[in-house]
Amino acid sequence: MKKQEKQKQRFTLVEMICVIALMSILMAAAVPSYKNIQEKAAKRVAISNAQAAYTAESADRALRLEEAEEELQDGVTILEDRNGEVEGAVWEGVIYGKYYKATYRLGEDPTVEVVEQ
Repeated sequence: MKKQEKQKQRFTLVEMICVIALMSILMAAAVPSYKNIQEKAAKRVAISNAQAAYTAESADRALRLEEAEEELQDGVTILEDRNGEVEGAVWEGVIYGKYYKATYRLGEDPTVEVVEQ
């Protein structure tokens, strides 16, 4: 009886296989979800960059600090109406290895597209 008390309890092979199978199922569900979250975050960054460019350009023109350029060097293009007023901005750049193009127009929902290179 003393020999049985001294033996340590160990996991059986069946228990280990069940744990590995359960972890595999959880990982299979989590990885696509993570990639979807990453894609949504990249699109929000692109939209935010376009909105920031619009805001900066509008403030610059409103304060008349300097003559505004139609196309900025960092991938931002300012959209103007026929009267020369700023009506939006387009931002293009790479996020997580993909090339995004975000368009922000005042009074409209922003749009984002993944551009094939």
